Amino acid sequence: MNMKKNHQKLEYTSKLGIFATTLLATAGAVYIYSPVIGSHATISLESDINLTIDPSISVTLDKERLLLEASPNEFVQGTINATVSTNSQYGYTLTFEDADTDARLVSSDSAITDVFTSAFDGTKTSSTMDVNAWGYSLNATDFRKIPLKGNAVTLKQTNVPMTAESETTAVDFGAKVGFITSGYYSDNVMFTAYTNGQDGRPESGPSVGAAKYIEDTLTSGTSTSLAAEDPEGNPRYVGYDPDNYVEYNGELWRIIGVFNGRVKIIRNEPIGYYSWDSSDDSLINNASGANDWNTSVLEEELNGDYLNSELSEDTYWVDGKFHQRNTVFDHTMVLTAESQNYIDDALWYLGSPNNDGGERAADDKLTGPFIYRHERGWGSGQTFFGNNDIDTKPRHLRWTGKVGLMYLSDYAYATSGSETISVKECLSSSVLDWGRGSDCTKNNWIGRLSQYPWTMSPMSMRDHNYRVFYLDIGWAHPLGDATDTPCHVHPTVYLKRTVKFASGTGAHDDPFILGF
Repeated sequence: MNMKKNHQKLEYTSKLGIFATTLLATAGAVYIYSPVIGSHATISLESDINLTIDPSISVTLDKERLLLEASPNEFVQGTINATVSTNSQYGYTLTFEDADTDARLVSSDSAITDVFTSAFDGTKTSSTMDVNAWGYSLNATDFRKIPLKGNAVTLKQTNVPMTAESETTAVDFGAKVGFITSGYYSDNVMFTAYTNGQDGRPESGPSVGAAKYIEDTLTSGTSTSLAAEDPEGNPRYVGYDPDNYVEYNGELWRIIGVFNGRVKIIRNEPIGYYSWDSSDDSLINNASGANDWNTSVLEEELNGDYLNSELSEDTYWVDGKFHQRNTVFDHTMVLTAESQNYIDDALWYLGSPNNDGGERAADDKLTGPFIYRHERGWGSGQTFFGNNDIDTKPRHLRWTGKVGLMYLSDYAYATSGSETISVKECLSSSVLDWGRGSDCTKNNWIGRLSQYPWTMSPMSMRDHNYRVFYLDIGWAHPLGDATDTPCHVHPTVYLKRTVKFASGTGAHDDPFILGF
């Protein structure tokens, strides 16, 4: 495929002057000389605007230099307008990134160690920007950190021919000027324009950051299979069969969504039919195990055999009480060493979705927001400990590891509803009341993964501290015994933030291909 690519390198220069306060004294009198603080601060962006490489696309800036003035301890900002011209019938993509991997404005004087950084999280406004920090904004108000080289952000993406000869995107740059050594501070950033292929994505060039692609697709409004309905606005794939397939470990996996900058994926097919936990000791919940993922047998198996890339023969996993190991785990299903390079240790939430302040919540309370909140321990979160001294150990609310399972909330927020019942209505009703035939259940891709998949969400129920939520043919069911009810296991992992989409559209027959 033919890539049309234009690079703009912008020199970001800031001259900041500070002069010390002076105190003068003479015999018999004290004179305080009025403090003089240099208020001249300039930031300039310089660019050669004659950058057309292919006549089918070009990108230019509206000014050769952007000059800003401010006093110390003030916020300064200005706008650069990037104009793209192209005749591509499938539109274009405009991206922006730093030219190196630290995004710092450094002094031209090697003896000066002061710098402007761009490493904050979330967004900053002119009043909340860190001192001696800088960022960019697409609305002149909310500033984000400068993306590092290789992690370009999409400023604009279209998938139809332009109706005018060119389109302009305004990009604001802002910096909080603090008391800093006088001098010139500079960095290089880069704008890049691509013509799109027929699928509306760049024809070629650098891979697209996986998390960023999903976030940008959501905010661009070009996909009806992405939504951000959960309490923290995490983008999730929703509906009957969205284009969220990804090739991983030589298998088909599916993207649940993006959480804290990392893509969460789940194996499309189960790796087997196993118990969640078991116990050798008949005195522990009558050998039914405990619903604490942090100590469960399945956690050990998924983060043991499943991650043993050197495993050369089949082994047996637990499928009943007293650690009965009757079900074969196929050693060819392990995550290879190469595949493990793509995943991170992550923090997982183990709160019980139906623990309402120390009491079991009524089934009709299990709405999407309620489940999400209590999984994270924002309510009570822990399971009951029983009242007959059989199982009194506290439950963990957090676990850090590589391989887990889906949450019950992942299922709840995967619904797209329908024309007759909205997503909002689905999420405001209990998942236990959806029923197998409702549109909330049918238009939910997670509910269609397999017949009886486990979640990692424990249930609060007195004297039944071995119950775990699972799905029963697409319908949430709370009565899965950790030992006596073996269910399908769909491993779930978080990809590293540096993982990118190298190609693919996410369709079943054209899954996303991962890369770095």
